[in-house]
Amino acid sequence: MSEPVSKDFVVVMDKQTKLDSLFPQLQVNIADFEDIEPALTNYTGIILDSDSHDFKRRFLEYLRSHSHLCLSLVYITSPSDSMTEALADGLLDNPDHLLHQAAPIISRLRGFEYDIKKVLTNHLFRVILYYYTRDAVIEPIKDWEHPAIYAYPLIEKLTG
Repeated sequence: MSEPVSKDFVVVMDKQTKLDSLFPQLQVNIADFEDIEPALTNYTGIILDSDSHDFKRRFLEYLRSHSHLCLSLVYITSPSDSMTEALADGLLDNPDHLLHQAAPIISRLRGFEYDIKKVLTNHLFRVILYYYTRDAVIEPIKDWEHPAIYAYPLIEKLTG
């Protein structure tokens, strides 16, 4: 890879971050998600640094349902509920782990030989491309409040 993966990431936070300044930072509140969209399109990945479960969940729901940002890599800095964690790409242990884990995903995202944003308007392609770029399998989350007892929060958000 020609450039460091860390230049592909931005820290999004709702308060002062605990992370060092290895990454650019955007401080935002829940009402401003749409205002930061142009800035987020400059990055492949996001480090979501917040202790607020509500902030994390709402931000992740916004990203995964957005046609141009739905494939963004998103790592959270603290544990959250299972529904929120299902929308993230993982928990950030340390920057070294992030760089190692993100490299193959970024490579797949950059490997498309067509304008990926044109196909992301199709909800089915969002799901297929998300799971392809992560080399992941579809896994349900147990949710006793869901009519089927199992929920697929990522698929629900990707399909709008």
